[in-house]
Amino acid sequence: MSDLLLSKIQSSLQKLTTRNVFVLLLLIGLCVYGNAIFHPFVHDDVVFIQQNPNIQNLDFFSIFFQATSPQEKIINLYYRPVLEGVYRLQYKLFGLNSYGFHLFNILIHIGNAFLVFCFCRFVFKEREFKQWLALSVAVIFLIHPVQSEAVACISGISNTLLLFLCLISLNCYCYAFYRQDSFKKVILLLCSLLIFFLALFTKEQAIMFPVILVIYGLFFPKDAKDRSRVWMHGALFVLIAAGYFSFRKLIFGSTVKLGLTFDHEFWLRIFSIPATLLEYVRIIFLPYDLHYYRSKDILDPYIIPLLILVLVLVLISLWLKRTKSEQRKYVFFGLLWFIVWLLPILNIIPIINEYSTILTSEHFLYIPLVGILIAVFSALEHVYRQRGFRAGFSMFSLIVIVFSFLTVWHNTFWKNEIVLFERVVEFEDHFGRGYNLLAKAYYQAGDYEKAVVADRKALDIMRGYLAKSKGTAAESFYSGFIKGIHFDLAQYYQALGRIPLTLQNYREAIAIDPKDGIVYNNIATVYLSMGQMDQAFEYLRQSVTLTPDNALAWNNLAICYIDRGELDKAEQCFRRALAYDPSLISAKDNLERLIHRP
Repeated sequence: MSDLLLSKIQSSLQKLTTRNVFVLLLLIGLCVYGNAIFHPFVHDDVVFIQQNPNIQNLDFFSIFFQATSPQEKIINLYYRPVLEGVYRLQYKLFGLNSYGFHLFNILIHIGNAFLVFCFCRFVFKEREFKQWLALSVAVIFLIHPVQSEAVACISGISNTLLLFLCLISLNCYCYAFYRQDSFKKVILLLCSLLIFFLALFTKEQAIMFPVILVIYGLFFPKDAKDRSRVWMHGALFVLIAAGYFSFRKLIFGSTVKLGLTFDHEFWLRIFSIPATLLEYVRIIFLPYDLHYYRSKDILDPYIIPLLILVLVLVLISLWLKRTKSEQRKYVFFGLLWFIVWLLPILNIIPIINEYSTILTSEHFLYIPLVGILIAVFSALEHVYRQRGFRAGFSMFSLIVIVFSFLTVWHNTFWKNEIVLFERVVEFEDHFGRGYNLLAKAYYQAGDYEKAVVADRKALDIMRGYLAKSKGTAAESFYSGFIKGIHFDLAQYYQALGRIPLTLQNYREAIAIDPKDGIVYNNIATVYLSMGQMDQAFEYLRQSVTLTPDNALAWNNLAICYIDRGELDKAEQCFRRALAYDPSLISAKDNLERLIHRP
């Protein structure tokens, strides 16, 4: 690269206005994430958007006072009305066109990169190269491959939206921090408090924000008086958090169920933290094996990871001793940001995946990454200072090019569920649910043979977990999962025309749960398709006894009664079916034909 060109680039970077930076980040973001815009809804997107029964309802009461998760049993863990409101607003704007949801999430992520830039200008306000440092952090935050899981996946908006609100609140606080005008200072502080309140209703992780705010105030005070005031400001944010928990208590009778017990498993999770931290740092610097459902086995040996982490910390300490105290505070601030935001998701509070594996998802790094980047670019400032613009810009450009290509590539794993879960089981070979989800994806695509192979693998894994969990609370969970796999396998075999294996798997499901009327109805449907009406009749009688609100079972039972010549009972069954499901077309048509028979 010629000296003249480098000189022009350097001059342009120094003259970049805030608006120019936003446009630059917008262009980079759209280029890197543009290939994800037209991906369909996948996995959690289907649950929280496509299958959300309340998605069309923008009523305030519905959003804030009803369960925001499709599974009411986990409401105390996932009460996120702001996030739910955003989903419903997006539906109002885009319907069920996934591209609108994807574009919205990408734009939020780009907005976050811009807000990171604005915040970093406050952090680096005393540094000679504050503009370059802030821009470097923002660009790498924007394009880092580890961000793909949060940005290319629609439901990743829980992370992007949380950071968006936290960064707005933090920037408002920073502006208030340096304002001389008391009135404007108060207004900005109130805005910061209000937006933090919204962040709490977006995702529970926002509870760490007051800690970050206090750390910032202590590390970067305007003067000694402001250093003392930061505790008072922090207390205001803690009061807002207390109000949030009081609201939850008022509405649901509890705050948050943590599921925290100080048993043997708790200490296994604690001992796994060094390995988890090393893994997170490794995928930040070497993101070559990124995948969904990343997990860590807490039964793995922990001594070696602990020793490695201690060695890394010693080396960092020795290096910091050789640096100027002014530079050290930026590195310390970045590392504290990283640790504080990670604390809720380091599995101190359990985030169990399967058996002894805990989730160490890549989207957990979405917010902590900002801190690592602040620390790294603070530490590398001497490269720019000592070796000049050419060396610094060349190294930065290489990182941007490599990370951009990796991110574009990783976005493609979200283009459909087959690609997504094939990638999962490639790296998580003992993840039974991963194989089960892959089997479902194959089935939806019509590849029934592959669906059977994947679910047989899932079945083997789950049987192993069941054997290990005998006599524990987890036993019923794995039994239920195995029942579900047999249910799925029965459908796959039926699609392949292998009726004996279909019936065998349905019976395996009944052996685990003899009270599931839906399985009885499905077995009856198989017999109906073969014309074996007597066998179908017996299973259908059991089905409607166990699940009397099953409209399909009543409809099928009516067909059996017609075959037996008991037309009055058939009519009663059709009417029962329509009473439970007035939209059941087959029951309507069958009843109409029965009533108007010759």
